[in-house]
Parts: sequence; C-alpha cells; structure tokens
Amino acid sequence: YNDIPALETAFQDKNVAAFMVEPIQGEAGVVVPDAGYLTKVRELCTKYNVLWIADEVQTGLARTGRRLAVDHEGVRPDIVILGKALSGGVYPVSAV
Repeated sequence: YNDIPALETAFQDKNVAAFMVEPIQGEAGVVVPDAGYLTKVRELCTKYNVLWIADEVQTGLARTGRRLAVDHEGVRPDIVILGKALSGGVYPVSAV
C-alpha cells in the first residue's frame, strides 16, 4: 500500500489480473495514502491492463467528505464495492 514502485513491479507479472485496494485503509488503522497515489494507481492499471477494484465499503457514500474516497483525486476505478452505509445500517446490503 502506498508503494508505487512495488506496485509497478507486481504488475509486470502477466498473471496479475486485478488490483483491489481500500482508497483509505481502515483495517490497518486509518492510513491515508500520499497525494497522487490513487492517480498513479489508475495510470499503472491502465498501462498494464489490470482491473482496478476500489473497496469503498468503509470510505464510500460521503464518509470522507466526497461521494467516494477516490473522488478526492478525481480518478475512476473499474469496479467500486460499496456496503454498510448503503442501507443506513438498517438492512444488510452491498453493491458492486
């Protein structure tokens, strides 16, 4: 996480099909990536034809001040995973 050179090295393996990441890590403590990290992730995923999956279960739906945490850098992942706040905690629901 937050290590672009390591990510690019990993993407050089032709068996890598997808990269799934929390835009702001919540399970390892609240870890906010360096400015530009998500933009570079988007660029590398495009360059190496790797599907980018953003796990926005904890950060999505305006929990960071924007609709999604990736919106802070103006980037678009290929897939977004949402949950928890989607139903206001009333009903167990998620979305891809």
